[in-house]
Amino acid sequence: MRLFIFKYFNVRAVVSLPTLTFEDYTSTKTSLLFASKKSKSQLEEWNKLWNKYSNEWSLLKTRVENYRKVFIEGEKKDKYPSIKDHSEETIITNLKRYLKDYVNEEEAGIKDILIKYSSEIDTISKIDNDMVDYFGYVNVWWVFGEVSEKQDYSIFMAEADNVGYKKTKAQYLIMPNDLYDVEKAPNQLDVEGILSEYDKAIAKKKEAIVNNKMNFLKLEENKLETSDKNAKERLERKIEKIKSVTQKLEDELKEEEVQRNKIAKFTSKYYDKDGYLKRQYTDRTDSELLNEFEENGMLYVYKSGDVLIRESEKSKILDFMRGAKIWE
Repeated sequence: MRLFIFKYFNVRAVVSLPTLTFEDYTSTKTSLLFASKKSKSQLEEWNKLWNKYSNEWSLLKTRVENYRKVFIEGEKKDKYPSIKDHSEETIITNLKRYLKDYVNEEEAGIKDILIKYSSEIDTISKIDNDMVDYFGYVNVWWVFGEVSEKQDYSIFMAEADNVGYKKTKAQYLIMPNDLYDVEKAPNQLDVEGILSEYDKAIAKKKEAIVNNKMNFLKLEENKLETSDKNAKERLERKIEKIKSVTQKLEDELKEEEVQRNKIAKFTSKYYDKDGYLKRQYTDRTDSELLNEFEENGMLYVYKSGDVLIRESEKSKILDFMRGAKIWE
């Protein structure tokens, strides 16, 4: 799978996730892979390099096998045309090339290298039979190492300790999120609509207060006109109830007017006339802005859960990944 990905895709970023991410299903450590499909010319270049280093591996494999026969098994060098003219320096160079990182630069002596790194030579000489149909009769990891070195490009790497939640059999816990932030304050807010709803509610309460006061005056008038004691008491109870309801409405009206004015002031600071969040606040670093969209904020019902795409501030892995311009 790894070879398939690197052959057909440009890997842009790898983000390692904590083991708890899919803990209910597996405790295996997983990663997010970001990649783009290679162009036709990029794939042709890959194939060209793959063929080049496959041929080199095959040639070196044959030569190393022959070196073993000559220097370990004692056969005559002249018996093998591919190596009979090789000097000691050439042979050591070929061995080091074949063994790559296994062998130290200081290593000297053909026989010493062949004996010391015998198991490594066996490993490198093995053909990956499961991949023959796709990559040929080669040790794919030896060839891949060479191809990837020639096609070297930067890959954004990051590791997340927290992914926003922790799930257990008993509960689901909200945790910090190293991957990304959510907007909270939406990019667009229907300010006009929100204020209009407040205006309607305020007008409705004002109308109710006026009606209550008119009823209050009428009841007071009826109370003055009646001489019946019981009737007076009933009217007094109604009057007290209307006074209480009216006072409550007036208190609510005052609160709504204050709230409406606060929202108007708040939105005029952070949002433009068309309801779009002003550019200087799009990174969502202003605590006053964010607080009003939290649970106890005035605009909590309008809170946005969309992933936050910051322009300049870098706080989460997504911010740093975008800053690395991995898609360019």
